[in-house]
Formats: sequence, C-alpha cells, structure tokens
Amino acid sequence: MDVKSEINIIQKRLLERLNVKTGSTMFTIIEAITRQAYAKDSFVVSQKNSTLAEKCKVTASTISRNLKKIKEKCSDLITIEQNRNVEEKFAALVFTFVPQECQTVVSNGSVKR
Repeated sequence: MDVKSEINIIQKRLLERLNVKTGSTMFTIIEAITRQAYAKDSFVVSQKNSTLAEKCKVTASTISRNLKKIKEKCSDLITIEQNRNVEEKFAALVFTFVPQECQTVVSNGSVKR
C-alpha cells in the first residue's frame, strides 16, 4: 500500500477513535496534519505549535490540549514529539503516522504497536 492510502486510513481511524465531529478543533488539527503528510507523501511531518494554532484559528494552548488527547488515545496510530532546532527559538512538533504493518491487533480488538 502506498503512503497516501495509509495516511487516509490512519486519518479515518483517528477521527473515529476520537469521535471527532466535522468542523471541530480536533477535526481541523487532524486534517491539517494529514494534509501536510499527504502533500509531502511522507509519514513524518513537522509543524510548530503556533503555526498549527494559526491554521486552526485557535490558541496554542488549545492545540496543546487537543494534542494531549491524541497522544493519550491514539499513540498506536500517530506519535507526537518535540524537536528543538538549535537555530530556531521554538520547538517544532514532529508527527509520525504509524503504517498498518507496524500495528498489531491484540486479543481485545484494540491496536497495539
């Protein structure tokens, strides 16, 4: 399966698991991240918290709260880390989508890495 197909599948699973409504902040965050990954044809993308907040038209603290929820409930689908570049004042968030072949299903039906 190609990267873009995998990203689409992961996006759908994120939205379902988080019970996200179209137009919500969480939806906008997931959409912004997956669009970037889709455009780059890559499982790994980076974005500054402030830039993501600007794209989503919310505060950086709102982004942080929503990303915390994603980390807690979907760490098997996407990882979120900070990468501080020496030349930059603020850290970038690094989002890594986990392809299906790196996920395994456990006995209760949940997915585990």
